[in-house]
Amino acid sequence: MIFGGDYVGKTSAESCVSAVKNQFSGTPSILAKGNHDKSKGGKYDSGLVVNNDDYAIYVMDSSSKSFTSSDMKNLKSSLDQINSSKPVFVVSHCPIHYFGKRTIGNAEKLLSLLNNHKNVIFLWGHNHSKKDSNYGTVKVKGDTIQCSKSSSAVPINFTYANMGAMNQGNNGAYGLLMNLINSSGNTNIKFYYKDLSGKTVSNYSVDIS
Repeated sequence: MIFGGDYVGKTSAESCVSAVKNQFSGTPSILAKGNHDKSKGGKYDSGLVVNNDDYAIYVMDSSSKSFTSSDMKNLKSSLDQINSSKPVFVVSHCPIHYFGKRTIGNAEKLLSLLNNHKNVIFLWGHNHSKKDSNYGTVKVKGDTIQCSKSSSAVPINFTYANMGAMNQGNNGAYGLLMNLINSSGNTNIKFYYKDLSGKTVSNYSVDIS
C-alpha cells in the first residue's frame, strides 16, 4: 500500500503514521512525507524502497514544496540502472503541474528528467483541498503538463497519475487501486479510482514495455 502524505489532523504526524503501520501491519506500507507532515515527527520512506522482478518504487521527499537536486540526482541514478521495460512508480506528495496559485520548485527539471524514462508512473497528491480537476485522472504519453502559469505546456513521455485523497476525494477519487499484469516483457497496469463505498468512479489502462 502506498500513502501519499498529509497525515496530520488533530494529532501529530508521528501518531498518524504509527496508526497506519499498525492498522496494516500484515501489508507492506510505503509512506511519503507531505508538506503538512514536515517537522511534525514520524518515520517516512524515501529513495528506492522496492526493486523486485516486476516493478520498482522510488519515493521522493517533496514536503518542502520543491523537488531537491539531491533527490532528483538519486532518482536519475536509480532509473538509469533499472531495465526500461520494468514499471517504476515514482511517489511524490507534490505534483509536477501547477494548479491555481500552487507551483512546485524545480518541477520543470523533474519533468525533463522523467521524460527520458517511459517506464515511469508518477503518483502525486497535495491538491486535495483545492478541488484539482486532475484528481481521479491518468495522463499518458502525448498528454501535456504545465509546470507554472508562465511556462508552456510540455508533452510527457511517461504516465502521470493522481493518488486520490481519503479525506477530500475530488471527483469522487478517495483512493486508487492498481492492478499489474506481466506478460512476455509487457506490463499492463489498470487504474481504478474508488469512492468511499468502493465504487469505481473512473478507470484507465496503460501498457509498459
